[in-house]
Amino acid sequence: MNKIAGIVIAIIIVIAGGLLILNFNSSTVDDNSMMGGESDPTEKLPTDAQFTLDAESSTLTWSASRIVGESHTGTVDIARGRVVRQDGEFIGGEFVFDMNTISESKDNQIFLKDVKSDDFFGVEQFPTADLVITSIVPASDSSFAVTGELTIRGITNEISFTADTSFSKGILLAEANFEINRTRWGIVFDSGTFFANLGDEAIKDEIQYELDLVFTQN
Repeated sequence: MNKIAGIVIAIIIVIAGGLLILNFNSSTVDDNSMMGGESDPTEKLPTDAQFTLDAESSTLTWSASRIVGESHTGTVDIARGRVVRQDGEFIGGEFVFDMNTISESKDNQIFLKDVKSDDFFGVEQFPTADLVITSIVPASDSSFAVTGELTIRGITNEISFTADTSFSKGILLAEANFEINRTRWGIVFDSGTFFANLGDEAIKDEIQYELDLVFTQN
């Protein structure tokens, strides 16, 4: 074998060895990816559990407005709440809202006085509102169709909404938006439905609510 042929064979051996190393590394990466790749951070919900609301970390935000012009938004404290899961299904729950804590984003005291008066929520006579969950049905992998009985001013009506959830390390998070027609609960002050002469000065019947809830597993 001459010198040139020896050099060519050595080059071929080096290239082949490099290809073997590359293939081995690629196989290792693929195997690691399959065995230890990223997983869904949301864990499966436990079969049986009670979830207690972390009231300090949870919020109920509301918004309401007149037909034209002024609008308001604020919060109401959730005094306590829980949902219960049994045999792999949510079977119910309940929430209590402290109506004395109604706030308004601009701290409009005149507005707050009116809202807490008998014209609206009658807070002195009805210091709490209650939501009793009667049905929680899966709507997708992480959302549920929720039905419950909402009591305001001593009047109870059924409401329904969709809640999006996630669960990890014993913490259940839930988000939901829903709307109520206040007149169903006897709150008819400045309602265009009941007082036709108000025109654009009427207060809309609809109140929007946004729930951001944090639960801990018991």
